[in-house]
Amino acid sequence: MMGRRKPWRLLAVLAVVVSALLSGCIDDPVEYGDYNIFIAELSLAWSTFNEHYVGFAEADVDWDQSWETARARMDTVVSYRGLGRVIWQMEEPLQDPGVRVSEYGTGWSSTPYTVYPTFNIDTTLHDQYLDSLGYQQVETAWGYCIVADSTVPMFVVTGWNGFSFAAFDEVFNPMLDYAEGMIIDARRAPGSTYSMYTSMPQLVANRFADDLRDAYYRQYRNGPARNDLCDPIPYRLHPRGGFTGPTLVLMGQQNSRLTERFLSMMGCLPHVTLAGDTTYGLADASTQFDLGGGSISLPDTAILAWNGQRIQRHGIAPDMSVPADSEDFAAGVDPVLEYALDWAEGL
Repeated sequence: MMGRRKPWRLLAVLAVVVSALLSGCIDDPVEYGDYNIFIAELSLAWSTFNEHYVGFAEADVDWDQSWETARARMDTVVSYRGLGRVIWQMEEPLQDPGVRVSEYGTGWSSTPYTVYPTFNIDTTLHDQYLDSLGYQQVETAWGYCIVADSTVPMFVVTGWNGFSFAAFDEVFNPMLDYAEGMIIDARRAPGSTYSMYTSMPQLVANRFADDLRDAYYRQYRNGPARNDLCDPIPYRLHPRGGFTGPTLVLMGQQNSRLTERFLSMMGCLPHVTLAGDTTYGLADASTQFDLGGGSISLPDTAILAWNGQRIQRHGIAPDMSVPADSEDFAAGVDPVLEYALDWAEGL
């Protein structure tokens, strides 16, 4: 049977610990040498880009010189807020709207390089058009009306959150019996970053696919050099007994992310015409890296359109350019929608 612990043994252990602490000069500061936590985190940020970023080939930047410049700025940095500013300045010359800097003692999230699109739609005026056309809202993110003497369905998509495929099929399937053409107005769908909605654009585009087709491509880093990217990996459309007649898709500079991928899916189809304006150019997939004092988000998966063109920074160009500006809207005219209605009447 185990005996009881004797108090004098505990006192002896405590005396040894106290003696060790006193002999260790606990009042002396710890020596870290030349180590600087802010410079170390800047180095981690630079290295993370160096190893994962997929946009160096299109960035007019000497990344090694970027380190030297950023390192020189650290001489006066004494806080995470200052470090965040240096990282922000290091990333800005990349001119990539997919790059972000977050936190760093401020709670903010900022994009060093931002493109401000010119919208080719006025939502108030657009609503007036839709009301006159008998528009029906089906779910939060979409609805439809029938134009051209009830022969051409026109879908209006405002996003991919609040868009269920079952509801779309229920509306879409009866239209196959009479539709002479179809219109999809995607100008009010700026895009979404939520991964749970990535399948929805493809599910819709599959209903227009005439064959198994490469809809867009992905590329990843696959080597030590900054321009080492793998061969493009196709993302394919699979036909699902849908509509393969004349189809018009409306687009604009405000379209980005998932909507740009959707436009590439539709653009690969021979019976589809893209009309409006070139899109934003923000389609690459990004990953957020937590560095300690803050985080950075950078594109680590490049997205190429069906024609092999990189979407990031370039956008997707329409087959038919239709100019529209604030003067048109002030006059009560939506030139892009008018083009679509004329197109439908001409079928």
